Amino acid sequence: MKTLQIGLGAAVLVSAISATAQAGITVYTDRGSWLAAAGVLDFSEDFSGFGTDTEFRTTTVAANGFTLQQAGSNFWDFRNLVETPPFDFTDNNGTNHASCFVNQDITNGDTSILVTPDADLLAWGADFYRCAGAETLDIVLDGVLYQPSWTNDIDFFGFVATPDSAVSLIELTARMYINDGTGEGFGMDDVEGVFPAPSVLALLGLGLVARTRRR
Repeated sequence: MKTLQIGLGAAVLVSAISATAQAGITVYTDRGSWLAAAGVLDFSEDFSGFGTDTEFRTTTVAANGFTLQQAGSNFWDFRNLVETPPFDFTDNNGTNHASCFVNQDITNGDTSILVTPDADLLAWGADFYRCAGAETLDIVLDGVLYQPSWTNDIDFFGFVATPDSAVSLIELTARMYINDGTGEGFGMDDVEGVFPAPSVLALLGLGLVARTRRR
């Protein structure tokens, strides 16, 4: 087990993390500590703007600041949708949320979920509901595996990155093979994130373009 030291005197336990954690990535399991480190948020998504169930099993769904899409096998044709009342599963906080299912299955193929931000992320966090089931949820940040120690009905997972370690893809995947279709069902909600600020050079470039157009 590896202990990652984070700011504000807190620490995160991440079991069986891949050989070495990403340089420049700090992981949080407490939203308050994460918010203090993340700073001003660029987006927040609680899925309240969805008026009906919207599946991302076979298509990409655009949310505020990111998209959701199922990847891998589409053998399983349930969940992996933004769910609105009435809910089919109880692993949520009673409001609209992303109802998810990931699986490692030798016979029917693996299923995961891609969270693709609109731009590289300096910070990202979300609430996860009941992730410690049959196969358990893992989180992969730009190809680097994190295995949180999910312990509650509701757990927070977030990270803060240095500018040269900004994250371009988050994959939600199952931790282990159980070849009977059990998989891992969970809910995800209250997703928030921070994008890098535009560089000074980019801002200067925009200014030059504007002046050219005026002329």
